[in-house]
Amino acid sequence: MNNNNSQFNGAAQQAQGQGYYPPQGEQGYYSPQGNPGQEYYPPQGTPGQGYYPPPNYAQPHHFAQKPVFPTDKKDRAFAPILLILCGVGVFAGLWGGFQAGFTVSFDLLFIALTVYFAKKGTAPNLFALICGMLSLALSGVFTATTNELVRFFSVIALVCTSIVWFSALAGKRLTGGELSLIRHIALPIGEMFGEMPRMIRTASSVKTGERRSVPKALLGVICALPLLCAVVALLIRSDAAFEGMVGSIFKSIGSVIVRIVLTLIITPFLLSFAFSLRKKTRAEKAERELKGLDTSFLAAFTGVLSVCYLVYLFSQLAYFVSAFSGFLPVGYSFSYSEYARRGFFELCVIAGINLAVLYLTILLARKKDGKLPGALRTIGAFIGCFTLFLIATAVSKNIMYIRNSGMTVLRVGSSAFLCALAVVFLAAILRCFFARVRILPVALVAFACTLCVLGIGNINAACAKYNYDTYRSGQLKKIDCEHLSSLGAEGVPYLVDLAMHGNEDDAAAARTELYYLIPELYDGEWKSETEQFDEYYTEYLEPQRHKYPALSQYSIPRAKAYAAIDALLKEEPEFMHVEAQKF
Repeated sequence: MNNNNSQFNGAAQQAQGQGYYPPQGEQGYYSPQGNPGQEYYPPQGTPGQGYYPPPNYAQPHHFAQKPVFPTDKKDRAFAPILLILCGVGVFAGLWGGFQAGFTVSFDLLFIALTVYFAKKGTAPNLFALICGMLSLALSGVFTATTNELVRFFSVIALVCTSIVWFSALAGKRLTGGELSLIRHIALPIGEMFGEMPRMIRTASSVKTGERRSVPKALLGVICALPLLCAVVALLIRSDAAFEGMVGSIFKSIGSVIVRIVLTLIITPFLLSFAFSLRKKTRAEKAERELKGLDTSFLAAFTGVLSVCYLVYLFSQLAYFVSAFSGFLPVGYSFSYSEYARRGFFELCVIAGINLAVLYLTILLARKKDGKLPGALRTIGAFIGCFTLFLIATAVSKNIMYIRNSGMTVLRVGSSAFLCALAVVFLAAILRCFFARVRILPVALVAFACTLCVLGIGNINAACAKYNYDTYRSGQLKKIDCEHLSSLGAEGVPYLVDLAMHGNEDDAAAARTELYYLIPELYDGEWKSETEQFDEYYTEYLEPQRHKYPALSQYSIPRAKAYAAIDALLKEEPEFMHVEAQKF
């Protein structure tokens, strides 16, 4: 044993710096170099001596955690402000039904994030500035209209335009090729989820590196909430007394607890989004030059479509030049309504197909200095111009249909969508000749502007007003009260006017629609009299009606509807009594 220890000490002195020594108190046995197969044994000998690993020994790999985000006073001040603003958004925005409360809460959050991301010497470009203004305008859609489809797409546009604005403030420039905008928007959303663990470790640490007990305790409470919900649910089912107690508690404060929990869930995600966008350096990815598809293949593919479209244009002469009238089917009679309806949605689908073909051609073609080959430029410009002709035809058919049959949300919305699509095709045509033109940013701005017009201009109210005015002027022979009712609060003022001043048939139809529609606009003061009447009939019971359960549920259409209903009930106090109605 002593001999072995002496060999070990001598080898250790000769090979100083070649191995590593374990902490004080551990011992080792040296395995001589040149004998990779020789075994080594557990520590032997005098405490404090080290040992060398065998030549082929590999140390275990340790996965290093990402360091916490560096924080400053601005970060520490922003975190509690964000928590408060998230609470305002949940209480006033989500629970307000995405009405005025959502508009106000988003605008406050927008201002706070703008101040947080702003840097000296960093000026947003024109595209980002437009997106920022569109974000604020889109938030006003939720106060101005009740149209659910417009509001749904406004949320999507709101997220996209806001990310572009905040990214520009944080110094993240939009660079790259045709698809760079998708990456520019998707990357912050992915980082919001991917950087969540890093954000939590940052929030639970202080500048000196010591851990705070309060954030950890708060994190433990948040993690315990799902388990607590499951346990409480099981206890409720197991005992009637506990069920009654929990029911009485939640009846008064249950909704508040749910909102607080939702606030605590949403805040970390927004904080992760803000930290990662402001703190994380984004490496500029070099744009890969695609080899692209063969020009002859793309020219032949798009050329076939072009020939088909030429034949279609030739056939359209039958509507305008008598010499080509033989193209029309035998016995064809020129009806404005039939001409307006036929082929509208088919033309819309063709326009969508052409946009996909043109964009993929631009994306996949072999380019020289970013420019398309001459043949593809010519064919692409023809397909774009032909699609603009189709869009103009479809919109003109829609206008003709509106003049003859009245205005509906579908007719107006589809026409507005086609106008935005026309702007995108203009950008695509320009892209065929100018490499600097980007189609996706133009598309984002065009469709966001369209949603602002439809939302703030209130497409529902515009349809109701147009149909009512054209009916009063005699242009429309009959007005559809059921359609006015389907427009929601926007249709109420016109239904009230018909009920009070319309002819007998119109007044009866309007009263029927109002009788079912009015209770939906008030909170808790209407109930069904199922014992005496059909379950769909309701009776006005209380003189005090709650128009807004909360100010956050205010909206311009509902305010106008309430004013019209108040005028009706003031003139006819018994209007909502079943006995006063004749169905």
